[in-house]
Amino acid sequence: MRHSIAAAAALTVALCLTLRAQDLEPRAYSNSPIGLNFLIVGYGYAKGSVLTDPNSAGQSTAIAAHVGILDQALHALWRGNFFHATVDPAQYIGGTPGQGTLTVDARLPPVASFVNGVVDLDLGDVDLVLETGTTAIAMTAGIRAHTSVALNGNALAFSGIVLDEVHLSSDMVSLTQMQQDQMQMLVQGLAQNLIDTSLNSALPSLPIPSFTLPASLAQYGLPAGAKLGITGPSLALTPPHFVLRGGFGVQ
Repeated sequence: MRHSIAAAAALTVALCLTLRAQDLEPRAYSNSPIGLNFLIVGYGYAKGSVLTDPNSAGQSTAIAAHVGILDQALHALWRGNFFHATVDPAQYIGGTPGQGTLTVDARLPPVASFVNGVVDLDLGDVDLVLETGTTAIAMTAGIRAHTSVALNGNALAFSGIVLDEVHLSSDMVSLTQMQQDQMQMLVQGLAQNLIDTSLNSALPSLPIPSFTLPASLAQYGLPAGAKLGITGPSLALTPPHFVLRGGFGVQ
């Protein structure tokens, strides 16, 4: 209780500190004729009462992150050629390693959304070329999957990845049933691996705001050098946000 009161006092003190800033008019120092007027259009997005509505469990603090952050991270991976690779198909369909290659090239980035408490992922226009000896099979795949998400430290942990739909198309009309089954199995294994590694190995940690208490606030009973921020966070999906709820105090 003492720490909570002290944390509130520290926050009040911090808010009362003098802050100096400079107001910079847009294009004030650009090389433009004088007497011109500029029209600036801004856009803000707000929905619901995510940040100001404490829940009944006594979690007085909430932090929301729009699903667009996840989409931006996936888009950055796509632009960095994360979804373009050449792999050995044997790791997905068995067989002798080194007997062929599978080239993967996603022409569009994955798109994430929230549906019924899970994260939906759509990955379309994935070009695949399977080469084995003198045979080359070219196909295009569309993939839809969903996964659950939990908080692990300050990182999002995605688990239970389920492939809901896998669509294959090809200009080759002479594919045997065995080849079609092989490609289906190959794409399913590849998609599972791509989604797992992109979500759990390549995404940055979820930013949880906090700040270090300076020594000058020790007079209020706060431990110098400790972190002040959200405590005991729990994660929920409130479309279109990831929402962290918890208490507020010394971590």
